[in-house]
Amino acid sequence: MPKIDKVHKNAYRSLSGASESMLVSDGIIRFDTSAGARTFNLLTAVGREGHIMEVEKTTTDLNGLTIDPNSTETIGGKTTYILYTVGEKLRFRSNGTNWDILDHTFAMEPVAFTPTTSGFGTISGVECYYERVSKTHLQLIYFFIVGTTTAVEAQVGLPGSLTLNDAVYSTDEPDLLGVATSNAALDNLNVILATGNDTYFNFSRQDNVGTINKLLPQTASSIFASSLEASFACLTSIKEFDQ
Repeated sequence: MPKIDKVHKNAYRSLSGASESMLVSDGIIRFDTSAGARTFNLLTAVGREGHIMEVEKTTTDLNGLTIDPNSTETIGGKTTYILYTVGEKLRFRSNGTNWDILDHTFAMEPVAFTPTTSGFGTISGVECYYERVSKTHLQLIYFFIVGTTTAVEAQVGLPGSLTLNDAVYSTDEPDLLGVATSNAALDNLNVILATGNDTYFNFSRQDNVGTINKLLPQTASSIFASSLEASFACLTSIKEFDQ
């Protein structure tokens, strides 16, 4: 007869070590990854049929929390499973051989971050946020005051050096992702470009006379005016989340 599903009573633990291991009594794990990527090593699923585990990442960094089954065992059919965002939670249960995923949930709340930039000089007035809105996507909002722009390729980084999903965005030619606005008096439309495997967005321009290839990344000084506001928002597929 199968064992009754169970989470051990009083089996709550808060962890933060670089590599922590599951205890026989474990049921609920809250993990702090603020100091860097972390690993939670599972006990064997064999002999634990019905045992339910819940693991949650509790910190706003984007360091990965790897859940690593014992030996060649799997979790949800995979050799490991990684949590990246605050409030991301995985519930899983032993079937006596491997671990089956019951729920994978996210805390849909905005988190502030400061992006890396290239070509924009020293930015100020930064109000940038990311929010996990699905298994594979972040909603990103960027607002900042441009510094002194230079004639180098305009780039604005993703939070935590996450990667644009090459299963969604081409690696050969940028995809048009949206529109970036500026309060400069320009008769053109600045566009956001996404290239698979990049850790940043590029920018180009949809000009009125068609002299610029809108899919060709442009320099910051050619499309953004110094000392003025820049903003954009986009729904973005993240490679690391697509597991």
